[in-house]
Amino acid sequence: MLSDDYDARKKARLLGVKVSGTIGVLVLGVKRGILTLEEGNELLEKMIEKGFYSPVKRLEEVMPASSP
Repeated sequence: MLSDDYDARKKARLLGVKVSGTIGVLVLGVKRGILTLEEGNELLEKMIEKGFYSPVKRLEEVMPASSP
């Protein structure tokens, strides 16, 4: 399930549903080579500038060091 809504994500997890949000989608795009890390960070930065709340400022904060 894709959602950034905390309550919806919590309920989904309780039901055993795998969840991801916007940051997870950007990270997956980078891992699969759809986006470069730079492109992912640029998108995130633009989203934050337009009012998107993000707990991270750069994707590297949530990606393992070995990821692209």
